[in-house]
Amino acid sequence: MILPREECVKRWLLESSRHCSQMMYYVEGFGLDKRDPELPHDIVGPYSKFDWPVIKGCSLGYDNLDHHDGDIYRMTLESVAFHTKNQYHHQKWEGHSAETAEDDLRFGALDTICALLEHRPYYKSVDSLEELEDNILTLVDGGKNGYWKLPWIRQMIGLMKTVERPKIERITGLLGFPNIGVRPETYERIVERMGETLRMLRDEKGYDN
Repeated sequence: MILPREECVKRWLLESSRHCSQMMYYVEGFGLDKRDPELPHDIVGPYSKFDWPVIKGCSLGYDNLDHHDGDIYRMTLESVAFHTKNQYHHQKWEGHSAETAEDDLRFGALDTICALLEHRPYYKSVDSLEELEDNILTLVDGGKNGYWKLPWIRQMIGLMKTVERPKIERITGLLGFPNIGVRPETYERIVERMGETLRMLRDEKGYDN
């Protein structure tokens, strides 16, 4: 059985925690927390980023960034698919229809933007909202995924410019990380989920965290 190295698992959890915190900072600030039943973002609900089937393949991907074939690549794609096909916000963004609520589309656009701002090794990235605006067609790949996304992304960029960006770089570890501006109860739930996940990895998967 192929298992990810502990260093890669911790890296995945750290980047997922940062993304969750950044998303919740904006989601709560912009009042977009009314429809998605799976909050805090990405770390609760079916096949969340803190569930083993997702952790396993996505963590393996860190050691396989330059290879786009083979068993590890297939396992990574499977883990990504587990997450995107089962999480509410991905279902609404990728599977949008005329009936999709506007706030679900704003949420999906925000998720795309935050991912691009986070400098993940396996994902395209930008340093600023202005850079994203200047390169939006290349970065979002509107031709492949649908130009319908671009107005929503531009709308959310404009809204994000009205508030200070959260300092996600302050989150440097898996324990004792700071609250970067989310509601206290949200921060407590993120901390709780991290603790649950670390215990699962230690007790069930043999990782020494």
